[in-house]
Amino acid sequence: MWGLSDSLIAVDATSGKIDWATRFPGYASSDPVATPHGLLVCNDKYYQGGKVKLLRYADGTELWSTDLKCQALYPPLVQGNQVIVATYDARVVCLSILTGEVLWSTQLGPEEQVASQFCRLKQGIYFGTTARNLYCVDSKTGKAVFKESFNYGISDLLVANGQLYIPTGGSELWTLKE
Repeated sequence: MWGLSDSLIAVDATSGKIDWATRFPGYASSDPVATPHGLLVCNDKYYQGGKVKLLRYADGTELWSTDLKCQALYPPLVQGNQVIVATYDARVVCLSILTGEVLWSTQLGPEEQVASQFCRLKQGIYFGTTARNLYCVDSKTGKAVFKESFNYGISDLLVANGQLYIPTGGSELWTLKE
């Protein structure tokens, strides 16, 4: 399965033939994310709007669609029955993987956007922003656990051996104290 700017194509791994294809005219799309319930994709209408969609694996038909000003720059984070996405209106939104219903929404600072992939450690969702902040929000409620300012931008976070690693644009690698 792979996407072209406004298309998503499913190819049979054995025969190499196209199983199905779907287009999203006028939208850019995030890399698709495989979930136990279907294929998840964010469609971005160039900062003006967007949709988060769950597609059936067998034929690409839409199982649900939720209108959001979602970013297609970073893939959504899927954990359990939650889908975490970033939006262009400075929010982090959690959707139900089963229905697409909004479970919670967290407002970021003014003019602040998500600027890294999401990372989950225990009950926290971690991400960096354009204002060089590291956020941790509670995955169940969306409430901010903390916000920490950095001198440089934050690269994509990594969890290994139960530890969160925070690389920065200043050639630094940070971790959190327990």
